[in-house]
Amino acid sequence: MRIRFQKGRKQLSVLLAIAMLVSILVPFGSVQVAEASPRNDQVVISQVYGGGGGNGAVYANDFIELFNPTGQAVDLTGWKVR
Repeated sequence: MRIRFQKGRKQLSVLLAIAMLVSILVPFGSVQVAEASPRNDQVVISQVYGGGGGNGAVYANDFIELFNPTGQAVDLTGWKVR
């Protein structure tokens, strides 16, 4: 029985390695990448946590932290998170 387990473990390791390689090389769907603002004249997203509330989650809720580098008040009326 031990031989079967080791053989199955090796096959599983190879399968997982292939899956990781494919996930790196092949983009899934239309992936949008957020980039930091090259200028300091607009509000930017500085942190995102999307694992809140699940079993073993560090925090109870998801959150997005915004950073305002302008030094002036920014009206966020009408802004939405999707």
